[in-house]
Amino acid sequence: MRLILLLSMALAMTGCERSARSYELDSSSFSGGYLKLVEDKTGVTMPLGSRGLNLYYKGENLDPSLIAKIEIPKDAAENMIKQMEKIPASKWSFQNTLSKKVTWWDISNTAPRIERQFNSASSSGFVDISLREEGEHWILYVFWAAV
Repeated sequence: MRLILLLSMALAMTGCERSARSYELDSSSFSGGYLKLVEDKTGVTMPLGSRGLNLYYKGENLDPSLIAKIEIPKDAAENMIKQMEKIPASKWSFQNTLSKKVTWWDISNTAPRIERQFNSASSSGFVDISLREEGEHWILYVFWAAV
């Protein structure tokens, strides 16, 4: 009985550690499954053909958060804008500390075409998304944090 209890505790702790880990992805490892994670956390559907460029996930048990940089296909940019326009605009005060941990989060060079800050009903989290045209590319910057 004692052995079963110890094994159960060890498995539970291993599961917690796995979900609590932090990681960073680039375009070679930011697969469709991670795009789905971003969709699930934010409640925002990524257009078909979207490509994950970078993702940083801070997996704390109490306060998980993530930032992502996603390329939106040129021909889907207008639909993405329409989807974002349907989200009620609100101003939240939430500090994105993750952007200081990576070199690829640089939104100071371009003005947003559209941005929204809102509370995600799908994950009980704060979301800040910004769609920007960078040269020939449409880039969606996503910040999500559990609240």
